Amino acid sequence: MAWDILGWTLLTLTFVALARPSWLAARLRPLRDLIRGEPPAPLPPPAHPPAPYSAPPPAPAPRPDQPDRFRLLIAFLVAGAADTVLAPVGEAMPVVFDLGVAAVLAGILGLKPPIMLALVAEAIPGVGLFPSWLAAVAAVAASERKQLT
Repeated sequence: MAWDILGWTLLTLTFVALARPSWLAARLRPLRDLIRGEPPAPLPPPAHPPAPYSAPPPAPAPRPDQPDRFRLLIAFLVAGAADTVLAPVGEAMPVVFDLGVAAVLAGILGLKPPIMLALVAEAIPGVGLFPSWLAAVAAVAASERKQLT
């Protein structure tokens, strides 16, 4: 790989030497002076004074309470897996697993009311057979879509 980088560098320098030899000579002069042991030539003054540094404006960060499509897809996969695995087992699973699913979904989507309602619904005996995690993620997705339009 190092030979590839060296080859591309030499090829680029060859093209620059053919296209703009004076530019390349000016850039390589300090290296030539260093090899010969001569003191470096003083740099010419700049044609115009440098502009004061101003930081570029920060890019707008995505709001954590508005998940994008990828987060919604991951949340749907987690909710679907939780409802698929936890529903057939029914009430044999302790609430700790539901707390874990709620924590994962809250980490992906943010702390939303539908997720908390689904956690309460999963704790009620018999209601846990309903795919409440998928319904909660669908409710979050619908509310986000409504806010975007």
